Amino acid sequence: MIALKAWGMVLVSALTYVYAALTDGGVDNREWVVVAYTVVGAVGVYIVPNLDAGPGKYAKSAVAFLTAGLAALQVVVQGGLTTAEMIEVLLAGAAAVGLVAGVKNFGYRFAVKRPTVGEVVTGP
Repeated sequence: MIALKAWGMVLVSALTYVYAALTDGGVDNREWVVVAYTVVGAVGVYIVPNLDAGPGKYAKSAVAFLTAGLAALQVVVQGGLTTAEMIEVLLAGAAAVGLVAGVKNFGYRFAVKRPTVGEVVTGP
């Protein structure tokens, strides 16, 4: 079970940015995107690492998709969204998920695998 502290951190992250956005009297579309981006980031930091291996495996991809998509959306949402801009947002998310899937499925590694206790290491 995920600790209440982790969910509290997600809530505090959201409330912090909503409060900051309200300093000018309202929250516009771009500020709501920043709030969503902050919440997704907090979920990625505080919730996903505490998930079991099954759901956690897919949650990393979901967070990657949403983070990349929201980052792209933040840039284009100011003047309203066109179809081309929405496709751009979806492609940004798909690229992030593709990177996660490619790294997991095809054996690409960014770090050296450390041997486990009792494992015999042969070769470099």
